[in-house]
Amino acid sequence: VNVRCSCGNVKKQLPCAEVWMDGKKLALDCNDSCRELSEARAAEAEAAKAQEAEAAKQAASEELMEADHPNLDIRERRAEKRKKREQEADERMRREEALLAQKTRRQRCRFWSVILAFV
Repeated sequence: VNVRCSCGNVKKQLPCAEVWMDGKKLALDCNDSCRELSEARAAEAEAAKAQEAEAAKQAASEELMEADHPNLDIRERRAEKRKKREQEADERMRREEALLAQKTRRQRCRFWSVILAFV
């Protein structure tokens, strides 16, 4: 069973009997490495928020540009939809071909197993 410290970091793996005492799960004390790790996680979270904010700004600016040229946007979306439909059709055909090939292999295996069973 994983044993965690007070801040939630996994510290050790111990047997269940040692972890669960008196119906309560053991919690270890935090040390300096836990604090450093939590600070690093907080810094990563702040960086992720900054990236999300930047992405939102870019999306807003793209929407403004799209509003300037709505016909171009519709053409692009139609082209993207067409490409997506073509890709999905290709994938569907590949899956169908694979299933057909698998079916024929199974039929051949059954045929030869029956033939070899009588030999």
